[in-house]
Amino acid sequence: PSDPGCSARCRYYLENSFNKHTKSYCDVDREAGQDADAKFSSRAWSRREWYNNQPACEAAGFKWYNVSLADLFDLEYPVCAKTQFARVNHLGNAVGDATVSSSDDATADGAPRGVNANRFMWTIPDIPTPKSPSYYETDQNPADGMAHAYASCAVRVRYNVTTSDFPAWPEDAMEPGHPWVDGMVTAANNSVGGRSNPQTPLTQDPYAYLGAGDDATKDDMFVSLAVNTNQYSRTFQDRSYTFEIRRRPTAPAPADAQADTPAVPQALVDALAPASDAVVYNVGVRGKRGNIVQTYPAVEYDFVPNALALNPGDVLHLQWTGSDYNPRRGCNDAEGGPPDPNDFQTAANADRNSRADRSNLVFLTSTAENVPRDTAGYHHVADGFDYETRVALSREAILAHAPCTTCSSLDADPADCDDEAEALECIALVRRLAFLAQQSDGGSLQLRDNRACLTEAELAAIDNKAVRENHPLNCAKLNAKPFPYFDAGFLVARRAGTFAFFSSRNNNFSNRDQTGVACVRAARGDATCAVDATTGELVASTSFGAAFFCGPPTVA
Repeated sequence: PSDPGCSARCRYYLENSFNKHTKSYCDVDREAGQDADAKFSSRAWSRREWYNNQPACEAAGFKWYNVSLADLFDLEYPVCAKTQFARVNHLGNAVGDATVSSSDDATADGAPRGVNANRFMWTIPDIPTPKSPSYYETDQNPADGMAHAYASCAVRVRYNVTTSDFPAWPEDAMEPGHPWVDGMVTAANNSVGGRSNPQTPLTQDPYAYLGAGDDATKDDMFVSLAVNTNQYSRTFQDRSYTFEIRRRPTAPAPADAQADTPAVPQALVDALAPASDAVVYNVGVRGKRGNIVQTYPAVEYDFVPNALALNPGDVLHLQWTGSDYNPRRGCNDAEGGPPDPNDFQTAANADRNSRADRSNLVFLTSTAENVPRDTAGYHHVADGFDYETRVALSREAILAHAPCTTCSSLDADPADCDDEAEALECIALVRRLAFLAQQSDGGSLQLRDNRACLTEAELAAIDNKAVRENHPLNCAKLNAKPFPYFDAGFLVARRAGTFAFFSSRNNNFSNRDQTGVACVRAARGDATCAVDATTGELVASTSFGAAFFCGPPTVA
């Protein structure tokens, strides 16, 4: 708030933030041992008329509390900033203004804005240390109550629409000298005196008078305005989500097939150590199933961020979620199942449009292509190779281009790989990203009674295309994954180059583009993976032996 460039509006928000400002509420008197049932069984609570002022609260026999997070923690002010400009009601991509970020470092530069909707680059906070160790102690986790508290975080995403047709802000939120500095409309003055009161807002669908009319009628000219007063000074598009913030791992851990959690190797622990200067980027998926018309006002699937400029050692946390209950809208309702309802085993309900979101990540040669890069190393099982040979060939194909290892081969030549464990971990991650561990996910196997994924021959035997593509055991469409949330794990950027990727299920050349790219520098801060200062796009680089455009195609 003391920054000279801070606007009066931002200063108002910051100074009234719960991080610093005392807030009050009415509750049972906990110190006196008042039972919570006294609140929940009260008439005021049941009628949703709970007390919002101290006299009424105390008159009803409850206690008025005053509290601020500053009493519990040493917290900074939140971020208040002007976001990127977008056309009114456009609900699309914004002008390439600077991305608003919650940090002062170059984190935002690692995820170039390019052609994207308005966004906020949030640096996920550390779990704070309370001023008193007694705060947030719990029976479930008395040794670390803060970690338990941060397992149930919430974020609310919304935009407020505020008209400029009448004063709607208090004096301390207005710039000095503003003509409305003392004219805020409140319940105390709204509509007092009718139309003659300058503080009276517009009425429903009012008439606006334009002056004298024609000389025949001698009447005034007036027009009717489309004003719905319910739409004034209100919140639109309110979205609330729950999530968990965890501490960085400090010890290695094996993968857990039953819980479908990825391994935490020692190399990852080292990369995430407090002394490391690596930046961790959360890579997820936005959007929902359907084409551009069916998803409106949301968007089709896209990776977020969909372009990354990384230093060696930076880390990607690859995880995403979605919904199993999107509305059924027309025949072009995206790809794959599972069906709804889902019995996890049979084709029941598979002939209906599915509603589920699923995504995977498969590497491409470049974002201009729509077919995966070779990760098999052989053409087809009909080539006659036995299983062990196919495993070996696939490993070599992955190592030829994977960003998470510098090993180029696991053959007998030590010069090709100085860390075999790292190479094997990278191979496992690439496979997990592509196939979502559908063959080993313990929860999935339990729900489908250990039934295997359908083979290519079994899929070909299903004549009905909808049934085939929505069948819950069609792993080619990712349908055996029973839930939309998926945590692939962490990818440490180790190999310099450009690495394009897409979702094999959702990317559709004629309809939707779910692609992305990560550009990894050869050394921290070198000239590769540069970001155009004007457009925010990654620029072409020939330093890796081939010319690639390190960003998704720009669509006008």
